[in-house]
Amino acid sequence: MKLKGLSLFSSAGIAETYYKVLLRIGNIVVANELIKRRANLYQNLYPSSQMICGSILDKEVNLKIQSAIKEQNIDDIIIATPPCQGVSLAGKNKSQQAMADDERNHLIFEK
Repeated sequence: MKLKGLSLFSSAGIAETYYKVLLRIGNIVVANELIKRRANLYQNLYPSSQMICGSILDKEVNLKIQSAIKEQNIDDIIIATPPCQGVSLAGKNKSQQAMADDERNHLIFEK
């Protein structure tokens, strides 16, 4: 039996490459990416995956992801490569307070 998976913060699907090619144990059947250009690239690379484009903080997008998880009966694996910009000193956040205030650093908490 092949595993079914979900990919969050998918970008171009770098994590999926390892999952699909090297492990050969399953498929990512639902993916989510914030940026449309990256979502389109992902969909071209993984045409059998259902791409849901938009912010997981958006209630409608979040509900679409949850619905797809239920429809596809995904309970095997979740790949998540969340953004690191919020905690990077190379970016705009040069202090602890700036990092604490950056919304991207709180994506794991549901509002």
